[in-house]
Amino acid sequence: MKKIITLLLIVAVTFVSCEKKHKKKPSKYQYLNQTEASIIKKLKLRIIRQLPHNGNKRYVQGFEFYKGILYESTGEYNFSSLKKIDPKTGKLLQTKDIATYFAEGITILNGNLFLLSYREGKANLFNPDNFAEKNITFTYQDEGWGLTNDGKSLIMSNGSDKIFYRNPITFNVEKEVSVTYNGNPIEYINELEYVDGKIYANIYGVGTIMVINATSGLVEAEIDASAIDCAQLPQTDREAVLNGIAYNPASKTFYITGKRCPNIYEVAFDE
Repeated sequence: MKKIITLLLIVAVTFVSCEKKHKKKPSKYQYLNQTEASIIKKLKLRIIRQLPHNGNKRYVQGFEFYKGILYESTGEYNFSSLKKIDPKTGKLLQTKDIATYFAEGITILNGNLFLLSYREGKANLFNPDNFAEKNITFTYQDEGWGLTNDGKSLIMSNGSDKIFYRNPITFNVEKEVSVTYNGNPIEYINELEYVDGKIYANIYGVGTIMVINATSGLVEAEIDASAIDCAQLPQTDREAVLNGIAYNPASKTFYITGKRCPNIYEVAFDE
């Protein structure tokens, strides 16, 4: 009996240890390809060009444009970082290692770069120009996943079917929106990008981008991005799932990538 208990404890500890390193992928999404009539648009992804995704820390958690520069945050313990990338060439312009926690989503609002943490329950502020830490920390419940903003509020995901609007001064939740697809809740909402009243969202472990009405939470369109399968590219692995959406207002195109993906893709979404 003692041997069985010991074995169970070893299995449990191993599971928890792995769970701290990687998020659990959804096993299935029975509602992603419904055949019933729906007003949800099916958009096509068109690749315009691809850039190298440089650096040895590419477990992408946040992706955003600011002043013509592509900003990125990467995660995992001991491998987290902030980056500035030249969107024309993919060249790394600046990096900052984040050594004390698992970094998550980023967004830049009112001259502040907000960086979430995965399970530490803290959001830290940085100067987006030089990555200097501002020694301002907010706390929150649950996990931190994706982050974007609508020019007024921070918009955050935590891996559930909920999106939270937070005050950028206090970080208090001001509004909570449930995301649904034909009446079904969408879980594992990950990286976010707000554009003109819509939230473009990666669903963790699924090669589909959802276009969500930022007010109602209803999915209005879905984009099949399975053609960009980073896990099948050389020098990647099964963790190279789609994650990272950044809108470039100058070109009116999107830049997308994946965790550990060697490429960044400039794309358009067509009807």
